[in-house]
Amino acid sequence: MIFYKLQANGNDFIVFYNSQIPKKNIKNLCRNHFSIGADGIILLNKSKNYDLNMSIYNFDGSRAKMCGNGLKVAAYFLKNILQNKKDEYHILVNKNVKATVGYANSQYYAILDKPKFIKRVNNYYIYNVGNIHAIKLVDYISKSTLVNDKKNKEFDGMNVTNVALIDHKKAKILTFENGVGITNSCGSASLCTFQYLLDLNKVENKIEFLSLGGRYSVEKMCDKLCLFGRVNYVYKGELIDEY
Repeated sequence: MIFYKLQANGNDFIVFYNSQIPKKNIKNLCRNHFSIGADGIILLNKSKNYDLNMSIYNFDGSRAKMCGNGLKVAAYFLKNILQNKKDEYHILVNKNVKATVGYANSQYYAILDKPKFIKRVNNYYIYNVGNIHAIKLVDYISKSTLVNDKKNKEFDGMNVTNVALIDHKKAKILTFENGVGITNSCGSASLCTFQYLLDLNKVENKIEFLSLGGRYSVEKMCDKLCLFGRVNYVYKGELIDEY
């Protein structure tokens, strides 16, 4: 069975096309050092009404409801591996969330509806962009503080993010991703964080995020948000033994 390894800002994925992977094997495939290793697995399948149907699984084998970096990877896959020459592509995520993806100015992008604010929990603000994120503005980023905050039972099933503003155009960001842990970057968290900062009137129409996986940006486009960033092809492989 053929697979592809791709990464977007340090968020790496094992990608299968028109293939089904038993859920019990997903965790094993993602194990670093003992297998291929990745933050998650993306299943891309043909669709009658969309350019692709997309399903995402986390490192621990759980189903992810949304993945911004995964959508950028899907854009790369359509353009470079499937050689689809359209300007933009339409993807259905988990048979539920619609997204537009594409390539412009040497970067891949994913356009989604603006995240919706749900409620406030302590000093965190909860947003929904297909999956749920808890976000807090901090003076400086502390990995240990973020890990400790994630232990709050009220954040079960949520991604938890801390963001520290550098100025109104740039910010540092760190996310504890549900089912993964501290991650190099999280696209959906970045979309929710940008909306959070917009709601606080801390930023204007575009921001650059500095993450463990590098720099990328989010931009407001009318009633939608667009995540921009680079995607790298790591390698192509084949599963030939039991996995």
